[in-house]
Amino acid sequence: MTPLRLLLVCGLLAAAPLSLDAALLTCNIQLVNGEIKKVCRQLKCPVSCTNGVCSMQLQRCICNEGYEFVNGLCVPVCEPACQDNWHCTAPNICRCEDGYVLLDNQCQALCRPACAESQYCVAPNTCACLDGYRNTTTTSDGCEPICPEGCGEHSRCKAPNQCVCDEGYALQADGKCGPVCEPELCAHADCIEPYKCICHAGYYLHFESGVCKPLTTDMPVTGDDDMSQLIDVRFGGDP
Repeated sequence: MTPLRLLLVCGLLAAAPLSLDAALLTCNIQLVNGEIKKVCRQLKCPVSCTNGVCSMQLQRCICNEGYEFVNGLCVPVCEPACQDNWHCTAPNICRCEDGYVLLDNQCQALCRPACAESQYCVAPNTCACLDGYRNTTTTSDGCEPICPEGCGEHSRCKAPNQCVCDEGYALQADGKCGPVCEPELCAHADCIEPYKCICHAGYYLHFESGVCKPLTTDMPVTGDDDMSQLIDVRFGGDP
């Protein structure tokens, strides 16, 4: 049987083998039950020494090469330091943080589902409006373009600083949006609404052909009121 020696650990007497490495013990002379004795206690490392070894004498971890002691742990060292959204996983090895993917040698946030065309992924699964857009509740993606100078009548802001005419309207020579009418049907007429026009003075709406024809002196018109009614007719509407 291995000879035993009395140890006092945390105020209690205990037994330990004499073969215990002296480097793992700290001893002093104490008075125990009225007798002077050499009392020893076993040294223990106060923390876990992953990526390092425990120094009993220093009572702390000695980190392996490529690691440094930070907040009680041996953590890897990367030189140069990892960029934003990276973390050092091993000596001089950087990897993207969770929620980021490596694109064009940069860790970029990953959004699922993907962001809309007017958005970008600002953080994992978090979309934000692009420059030139602002938050809104009127669109499905929550972003709308900004036209600082506003858009004219019958037009809307389609993209940042870009106005387009509403449906049924087109950009005219004066830079404004005007209604669109069929040229064949609206000859000798003014286009007043999309696909609706009114005959010029001196013309009337020929109901069979649907176009404006000139008035003649031999037309069977009974008075000025009837004449006005024939002229003021809109295609697609009521006379």
